[in-house]
Amino acid sequence: MPDSRGGRLRRWLDALRVVAGDARAYAHGASLRARWARQRVTVMPGAVIKEKGRVILHPGVVVGRDTVIVAGAPECVIEVGAGTRFNNRCFVTARQRVTIGRDVLFSNNVFVCDHVHAFADLDRPVMGQGMGEALPVAIGDGTWLGINVAVMPGVRIGRHCVIGANAVVTDDLPDGAVAAGVPARVLRVAGPPAVAGQER
Repeated sequence: MPDSRGGRLRRWLDALRVVAGDARAYAHGASLRARWARQRVTVMPGAVIKEKGRVILHPGVVVGRDTVIVAGAPECVIEVGAGTRFNNRCFVTARQRVTIGRDVLFSNNVFVCDHVHAFADLDRPVMGQGMGEALPVAIGDGTWLGINVAVMPGVRIGRHCVIGANAVVTDDLPDGAVAAGVPARVLRVAGPPAVAGQER
């Protein structure tokens, strides 16, 4: 049975809405990239930066494809140091403060947050309980976070740490820590290389 005129019109309008949505998304992405480029920050296609609060990205930061950075409350601040690189599909969200140092490397799918849902009331669904207390997060200069790492509220990660793939960081880590696991545990602490002939 041939298509009715109304059916063809509906399909045409649906296609037009999709194209218009894609055009709006492209225009928004282009505007976002141009804005940050003026500050010598590279924002790759598909990245999203939402600012109810303040997002401070220092020169040389790279925000990878489909990475999302959300300053979700008027008083919150997300600050990222110069030379830090987010690979693809990272997610950083704050309601108070997330501070990321210089030259930090994020592998794909890294998650950082300073808050979680409240869940103490057993008579209500978690999604209906709002947010728990926000606790600041800090990640030190020169740290590397492996693929799928999650950094939870209130955590301070020191300088030059290495966090293994799939780790969930729930406690502070000292400078030079090599950590992995769920929850993440320190496997060793890196130090300066041994000098030949030096006594141990």
